[in-house]
Amino acid sequence: MFDNIIVSSDEYFKGFFPIVEQAWRKFFPEIKVCAAFVTAREEDDELVIKLKKSYDRVKLFKPIEGIPTKNVAKMSRFLMASSLGDQVSSIEDVDTIPLQRNY
Repeated sequence: MFDNIIVSSDEYFKGFFPIVEQAWRKFFPEIKVCAAFVTAREEDDELVIKLKKSYDRVKLFKPIEGIPTKNVAKMSRFLMASSLGDQVSSIEDVDTIPLQRNY
Protein backbone atom coordinates (compact mmCIF):
# COMPACT_ATOMS: atom_id res chain seq x y z
CA MET A 1 0.00 0.00 0.00
CA PHE A 2 1.10 3.61 0.29
CA ASP A 3 1.92 6.05 3.08
CA ASN A 4 0.54 9.31 1.70
CA ILE A 5 -2.02 10.76 -0.66
CA ILE A 6 -0.87 14.06 -2.09
CA VAL A 7 -3.32 16.44 -3.73
CA SER A 8 -2.66 19.95 -4.93
CA SER A 9 -4.59 23.03 -5.88
CA ASP A 10 -4.26 26.65 -6.75
CA GLU A 11 -6.70 29.33 -5.60
CA TYR A 12 -9.20 28.39 -8.34
CA PHE A 13 -9.82 24.82 -7.15
CA LYS A 14 -9.23 25.16 -3.40
CA GLY A 15 -12.92 24.48 -2.75
CA PHE A 16 -12.25 20.79 -3.42
CA PHE A 17 -9.85 20.48 -0.46
CA PRO A 18 -12.46 19.68 2.25
CA ILE A 19 -14.43 16.95 0.46
CA VAL A 20 -11.32 15.33 -1.01
CA GLU A 21 -9.69 15.10 2.43
CA GLN A 22 -12.81 13.50 3.90
CA ALA A 23 -13.15 10.97 1.08
CA TRP A 24 -9.54 9.80 1.26
CA ARG A 25 -9.77 9.44 5.05
CA LYS A 26 -12.97 7.40 4.78
CA PHE A 27 -11.46 4.74 2.52
CA PHE A 28 -7.81 4.96 3.66
CA PRO A 29 -7.80 5.97 7.34
CA GLU A 30 -4.27 4.63 7.85
CA ILE A 31 -2.55 7.01 5.42
CA LYS A 32 -1.52 10.63 5.69
CA VAL A 33 -3.45 13.06 3.52
CA CYS A 34 -1.24 15.87 2.22
CA ALA A 35 -1.99 19.12 0.41
CA ALA A 36 0.29 21.17 -1.82
CA PHE A 37 -1.27 24.61 -2.18
CA VAL A 38 -0.15 27.17 -4.77
CA THR A 39 -1.00 30.52 -3.28
CA ALA A 40 0.37 33.92 -2.32
CA ARG A 41 -1.12 33.40 1.16
CA GLU A 42 1.16 33.12 4.16
CA GLU A 43 1.30 30.45 6.90
CA ASP A 44 -0.78 32.61 9.26
CA ASP A 45 -3.66 33.03 6.80
CA GLU A 46 -7.01 31.77 8.10
CA LEU A 47 -7.52 29.35 5.19
CA VAL A 48 -4.01 27.90 5.54
CA ILE A 49 -4.54 27.39 9.27
CA LYS A 50 -7.83 25.61 8.52
CA LEU A 51 -6.13 23.35 5.95
CA LYS A 52 -3.43 22.46 8.48
CA LYS A 53 -6.10 21.37 10.95
CA SER A 54 -7.65 18.89 8.51
CA TYR A 55 -4.67 17.72 6.42
CA ASP A 56 -1.71 15.85 7.90
CA ARG A 57 0.79 17.90 5.89
CA VAL A 58 0.32 21.19 4.06
CA LYS A 59 3.04 22.81 2.00
CA LEU A 60 2.65 26.21 0.39
CA PHE A 61 4.12 26.94 -3.02
CA LYS A 62 4.33 30.46 -4.38
CA PRO A 63 2.96 31.23 -7.85
CA ILE A 64 5.67 31.64 -10.51
CA GLU A 65 5.33 34.58 -12.85
CA GLY A 66 4.63 33.49 -16.41
CA ILE A 67 3.61 29.92 -15.49
CA PRO A 68 -0.09 29.10 -15.02
CA THR A 69 -0.80 28.28 -11.38
CA LYS A 70 -2.54 25.07 -12.46
CA ASN A 71 0.78 23.85 -13.89
CA VAL A 72 2.67 24.88 -10.76
CA ALA A 73 0.09 22.95 -8.70
CA LYS A 74 0.65 19.80 -10.75
CA MET A 75 4.41 19.97 -10.21
CA SER A 76 4.07 20.87 -6.53
CA ARG A 77 2.66 17.39 -5.78
CA PHE A 78 5.83 15.79 -7.11
CA LEU A 79 8.05 18.24 -5.23
CA MET A 80 6.18 17.47 -2.02
CA ALA A 81 6.50 13.71 -2.61
CA SER A 82 10.23 14.07 -3.21
CA SER A 83 10.62 15.64 0.24
CA LEU A 84 9.10 12.61 2.01
CA GLY A 85 12.09 10.31 1.73
CA ASP A 86 11.34 6.61 1.39
CA GLN A 87 7.61 7.00 1.95
CA VAL A 88 5.36 5.84 -0.86
CA SER A 89 2.95 8.51 -2.08
CA SER A 90 -0.02 8.38 -4.38
CA ILE A 91 -0.33 11.60 -6.35
CA GLU A 92 -3.90 12.55 -7.15
CA ASP A 93 -5.82 15.43 -8.67
CA VAL A 94 -7.68 17.55 -6.14
CA ASP A 95 -10.95 16.79 -7.88
CA THR A 96 -10.44 13.01 -7.75
CA ILE A 97 -11.97 11.09 -4.87
CA PRO A 98 -11.96 7.35 -4.21
CA LEU A 99 -15.26 5.55 -4.52
CA GLN A 100 -14.01 2.37 -2.87
CA ARG A 101 -10.88 0.96 -1.33
CA ASN A 102 -10.38 -2.06 -3.62
CA TYR A 103 -10.11 -1.28 -7.29
